[in-house]
Amino acid sequence: MKMNFRGLQFERIGDKIYLVDFCGFAGCGDPAKKKLFDFCEVQIAGRNHAEHAGAKQFHSSETARLKYISYAETENTLEIVQSSDLVSVTTHFEAYPDCNVVRVWNTVNNLTDKPIVLEHVSSFVLYGICDKGTDGVKNIYLHRFYSSWHVECQPVRLSFYQLGLFNGNMRSMKRIVGANTGSWSTKEELPQAIIEDEEKKKFLFFQIESNNSWYYEIGDTDKLIYMNLGGPNATANQWSRRLEANGGEFSSVPVAVVTGGGINEVTAEMTKYRRHIVRKCAPDRNLPTIFNEYMHLSWDSPNEKRTAIVAPSVAELGIRYYVIDCGWHDECDVKDLYRMCGKWRPSARRFPSGLKSTIDMIHKCGMKAGVWLEP
Repeated sequence: MKMNFRGLQFERIGDKIYLVDFCGFAGCGDPAKKKLFDFCEVQIAGRNHAEHAGAKQFHSSETARLKYISYAETENTLEIVQSSDLVSVTTHFEAYPDCNVVRVWNTVNNLTDKPIVLEHVSSFVLYGICDKGTDGVKNIYLHRFYSSWHVECQPVRLSFYQLGLFNGNMRSMKRIVGANTGSWSTKEELPQAIIEDEEKKKFLFFQIESNNSWYYEIGDTDKLIYMNLGGPNATANQWSRRLEANGGEFSSVPVAVVTGGGINEVTAEMTKYRRHIVRKCAPDRNLPTIFNEYMHLSWDSPNEKRTAIVAPSVAELGIRYYVIDCGWHDECDVKDLYRMCGKWRPSARRFPSGLKSTIDMIHKCGMKAGVWLEP
């Protein structure tokens, strides 16, 4: 049995089902390797990994045990059900009519009459990235987006070779890893990346939709390159989830994946998708535009002269609200700001004419004034 969903090609071989092609970006050119192309991973506490792989999150306890059960397809959704002796796993694929992004997540159900503990549930696994596999690692690049306070979203482009993937043994223990633990989900890196096949001029953009812990790894096996996307796991995040007997359920975080012929193309597709999934509610309709001078311009150096120069230009753009900062920082030099922050009093040094004078000026420009607070 073969089936196709939005460029994803699946093939059933015996009692197993495999994802053998992903929109031409990843696939299996060698029929002998098709049985490596699983698309989900589930690790249950107390069960061994099927194979030794160091710290890699693949060949988990249930991967080889999962058997194909059924599938259900609509115009924009596909659900594939597999089961082992302990759990059933439903992999959800979701698409939208006007963009090429596919959203994926897994739901695990406990089939037994005893509780079990999950240690890892992938959201999506993809094998066969780039035609040459480990032979082409010098021409396969990962665009990562490092992040920290004041230096958010810093893109870096490095080859898989530079990141430590080599054409060596049939399987190395090396992983390229991105991860976060805790509710500050972007404190070190954004939960997204772009894989570039420079030789083929192909790109794959993925994002992990978690506002908490998340994990991805890119690695090699049998000279193939794979990626594993999802939320937290026991190894990287000290995570586990107890599933109660007879139907206890857990769903992984969704991930979104899109391929294309250029970095702008895949970014545009992901942007369209994000506009689909953003939550919409009545208070969010017709929201005004707010110009926050602190965040968008002045940072640690607000003062009344700068506001007087900028405010008229902002008003010409039709902005309704102009926000300033006047008392977050003490009366000190910029280099000493973070030693002594926040008297929460209007700054006579930065606004010698008084706060009212600056607010009146903003009003004369036809805008409402606001004060930036971050307690």
